[in-house]
Amino acid sequence: METAKEHLKKCNYIDQDEDTVYINEDAVVECMEDYANQRVIEELEIVISKLDSPWDRDAVRRRIKELKDR
Repeated sequence: METAKEHLKKCNYIDQDEDTVYINEDAVVECMEDYANQRVIEELEIVISKLDSPWDRDAVRRRIKELKDR
């Protein structure tokens, strides 16, 4: 599981024009949304791997609520 800092290093959000450096805010937002989605997927995979029944949706719903409440 990579950290947010590790994920951010992989993103292309810095532009340079001679002596001026620009931060592309849209690219930063897209990068962080991608990171957040990856984290949710990882968390849900953990929950699903612990389910006794493949149809136990309540545990998944609880975990989604926990993630939203952070």
